[in-house]
Amino acid sequence: MLSYYLSGKSMYFLYSQVCRRCLNINRLYGSVAVKDAFNNQESDGLEVIRIPRNLAKGIDKLKTGKGPVKWKGRVFTAKPGKEIISAKRKEFNHYMNQKYDKFAQPKLASHGWKHKKSKGDYFTILAYKSNPSYLGKKPDSNGIERKISFDDLPLHKALRDALRTMGVDYPTKIQYNAIPSLLEGKNVLFAAETGSGKTLAYLLPLLNMLYNERDTFGMKAEPKHPSALILVPTRELAIQVEKVGRLLTSEKNVTIRHLEGSKSKKTMLHTFKTPVDIIISTPGPLIGCLREKFVSMKHIHHVVIDEVDTMLDGSFSNNIIRILQDVNICLGNWSHTYPPIEAQLILVGATLPKHYSEILSEIITEKSLTVICTSHLHRVMPHVNQKFIRISSSEKSVHILELAAKNDKRGIRTIIFCNEIDSCNWMSAFLQDHKIKVIRLNGNLLPQYRVGMLQAFHNGDCNILVATDIASRGIDTTNVHHVVNFDFPNHMSDYIHRVGRVGRVGSHSNGHVTNFIVHKWDVDLVHKIERAVRRQVDLPSVDADISRKHIDRLSSTLLDDIV
Repeated sequence: MLSYYLSGKSMYFLYSQVCRRCLNINRLYGSVAVKDAFNNQESDGLEVIRIPRNLAKGIDKLKTGKGPVKWKGRVFTAKPGKEIISAKRKEFNHYMNQKYDKFAQPKLASHGWKHKKSKGDYFTILAYKSNPSYLGKKPDSNGIERKISFDDLPLHKALRDALRTMGVDYPTKIQYNAIPSLLEGKNVLFAAETGSGKTLAYLLPLLNMLYNERDTFGMKAEPKHPSALILVPTRELAIQVEKVGRLLTSEKNVTIRHLEGSKSKKTMLHTFKTPVDIIISTPGPLIGCLREKFVSMKHIHHVVIDEVDTMLDGSFSNNIIRILQDVNICLGNWSHTYPPIEAQLILVGATLPKHYSEILSEIITEKSLTVICTSHLHRVMPHVNQKFIRISSSEKSVHILELAAKNDKRGIRTIIFCNEIDSCNWMSAFLQDHKIKVIRLNGNLLPQYRVGMLQAFHNGDCNILVATDIASRGIDTTNVHHVVNFDFPNHMSDYIHRVGRVGRVGSHSNGHVTNFIVHKWDVDLVHKIERAVRRQVDLPSVDADISRKHIDRLSSTLLDDIV
């Protein structure tokens, strides 16, 4: 797309006398800088053209790639930039830096998809940028640009050694931005795009402070009195966090335990009879242990609530509040004292719920919470191809069978998402009837079975996973290369989490996404996604479901949730 420079009442363009068009140039500041930059190139057929702004209304056509524009005997044409949206109907293609009138809605490739005649239409959001989670190079004290490593963060040597052993050398953006604030003892809410390394972003400072407390005060783990609590929405995520924690503490005598709700009271009591440092749990089992007085929150130093957008919705929020009421959350910076007087609160999510301050108002003030977000939060992932196909309901089974058979044959690890458990069960049986090996994952399955199936998928025993949204949040899927939304999600936050199963930090490829668009109500969400990409703005209504569930929470009594 044509780049141009505005100065006062003028525009400056680089014009090629050879090909007779304006060429792409970087933005330069100051008319003198523009002229000096290209004076030495005039012999190659290039010159800088000054166009008064009041005579250049037609230049808008160049900015949108529509050209040509005639002015003073010269013909200006704009070469389209990199393609971002590729549509079946080429007139709906969209290019890098293409602009739209802010008062007019852009024409969408998905326009008219509510009509039955639109079946067979499609468009693809193409990968146009590298993974935004990665941290770029920074100048060092000598002015030399280099990649920031974990050695540049004030972490305990044992943790840096553990990271090297794990093969993790460089922090992501959210890790680099969040870890210093957490180490200062601040209550932090940090949100970043899916797959950006948020688990390490809170585990590293939590363990770092635990190590320092041991070094300074000689403290040791005690039965019944854990030092840190990590709350997560699902059993699968709890097991994953426990696994990462054990890798980080393999050389240290740190006790990390996952509190399983499916265990008997006797087993859960035994969990706290021996010394424990960190407890990882879903809210339900912990509520039960607190009720039975198996565990005490008296010595809790740090509380982490992972997947906070889910944990503050109507399914969990009552239990979260009940747990936090037993913890003395600090209102300023947490101080390194022993025995502890206050606890640090850490909230983590892939989306930022707007109503978190209302839900947490009983526990903490909004002013005492530091909010850290990445610049690409609530945006469509720019490094993942995402195809939207308008098909009829009767065609879905044919498409998914063809796609699953091809991916299975090629060994492409794939997750097929369904909205309902019944749909998930049917899909699993349908593919198996056609000799395609699949693994099924939904909330009706026993917890032990779910964990085993997910581990088998990670190990490569099967290439196709059919799942509900239980597999969309928090679970590490760096080996997944294709996500298929067999049932298109009902909410924007669900779409963000599902797509986040590919293109994660540490993945060998960016992967791609295929969306089947069947129902009229699916089209409304597609419109919002496509419009946000064309205008390069945040996705709308990301936390709409949380708002609704928060209202439901205020007017109903919810059951304790044991996952």
